[in-house]
Amino acid sequence: MEGRWNRIPDGIDPIVGYRAWYYEIGQREARLHPITQGSGVGPRAGAWDGASWGWVTAMCSLVGSASWHVAPMEDCSCGFYAMRELRPVVQDAAQLHVWRNLGLGCTSSVVLGRVELAGKIIEHDRGYRAERARIAELIPFRGTEQSVMILARA
Repeated sequence: MEGRWNRIPDGIDPIVGYRAWYYEIGQREARLHPITQGSGVGPRAGAWDGASWGWVTAMCSLVGSASWHVAPMEDCSCGFYAMRELRPVVQDAAQLHVWRNLGLGCTSSVVLGRVELAGKIIEHDRGYRAERARIAELIPFRGTEQSVMILARA
């Protein structure tokens, strides 16, 4: 039986990675959204809900997928993404942060984060795709500290 519960983990200690999200703070909740939502593959909107206080588990959201599988899978793009180093995440997210402040089509704020990854992890040239993730730290851009504090509390 192929499944999540009969696999040997890739490691005992979580792997540390970095990423960025769009975030929105509503009256009753705060949400993180992947910056690259793509074509329905990878983390779905809301997949990071709960990751600030515990582990969340990736699921393949490939629309019309003929076969269900445990994420991540080598021949799919599902799983939680994180970069190995913070610098490229900062460069990409800073551009989005500037676009938002200039009013160039980006309406949500951007926050950086340090995440811990566990379970099945597929290593790539610049980062990872993982089965499980949790947020270890939120890193605000200058000028967003107050809203990121609200986000962290929510």
